[in-house]
Amino acid sequence: MKKNNLLFLVNDDRWKQIIPDYSKIAEKICDLLNLQNKEISFLLTNDDEIHILNRDYRNVDKPTNVLSFESEDDFMLGDVIVSIDTLIIEAEEKNIPVENHFTHLILHGILHLLGYDHIENDEAEIMESKEIDILQKLGISNPYV
Repeated sequence: MKKNNLLFLVNDDRWKQIIPDYSKIAEKICDLLNLQNKEISFLLTNDDEIHILNRDYRNVDKPTNVLSFESEDDFMLGDVIVSIDTLIIEAEEKNIPVENHFTHLILHGILHLLGYDHIENDEAEIMESKEIDILQKLGISNPYV
């Protein structure tokens, strides 16, 4: 099995304190998705930075939890960006561990890179089912209950 090339840029020091195993989490997800010989770039950032990206690339003038940008390259799947601020807020609101929510967001972002979407109801059901299945294998409860 060929290993994936997972690249991480961390531009907020809180990530290393709150989710020290972020690379291992992404590796486990890629293994469970049977990804081989792929490259994904991850930007672990904050609300200020993700707000700018969301505004500039999606015309949504507010921060969000995760963004994904697909590549048209077979090897380089694309980029996944996660905001630590929104991650923490949402985990607290849902009363779930921050690491579990992070795992869900990383999985969600990678699924977008693989072509999954949730705009239409039928697409959302397929994507959510895939998320629930993978998260269950990681010992994480259904995030949609």
